[in-house]
Amino acid sequence: METETSNLVQHAERMKAKYWADWDTICSTLDMNPHLPKRELTPEETEKIKKAEQKKEDDKKKKEEKKKQQDDKVKAREAKKLKDAEEKERKKKDKEEKDRLEKEKRDKEKADKEEKEKADKAEKEAKEKADKEKADAEKAEKEKAAEAKPTESTPETKESATEEAAKTEATDESGDKKE
Repeated sequence: METETSNLVQHAERMKAKYWADWDTICSTLDMNPHLPKRELTPEETEKIKKAEQKKEDDKKKKEEKKKQQDDKVKAREAKKLKDAEEKERKKKDKEEKDRLEKEKRDKEKADKEEKEKADKAEKEAKEKADKEKADAEKAEKEKAAEAKPTESTPETKESATEEAAKTEATDESGDKKE
């Protein structure tokens, strides 16, 4: 064959060298002559074939296991991200609820304080009004009493009138209320 098709053989050799460095290994596993009786494999060859097959299976299992571990890691990361997001959302809601409760408490305290101030102010105004009415009533009584007294000019009435006028002026100068 080599003598008849030398160009073809050379071409095949170039292809082997260029593209298939493991050409001999590939060709040894191919059954190039199916019409010839098959050669019996030696125990060493069968052992090599079994080891190669076992190695391929082990590599395949390792790849599958590695891929499974990577998938598990990805799932674990996603689960952790989801859990972290849920935790963050829960903390945010808790904080908002806490802030809302604190604001309600402050508003309630402020309203209570304002209500108390209004009540105190109203009580103070009522007390001042009562004191003023009492003072007005006493003043009116004194005026009535002064009108009811005899208008005669007796020395006693003149003296008592001057004393009362002096008392009134003394209280006005000291800054007390006028009665």
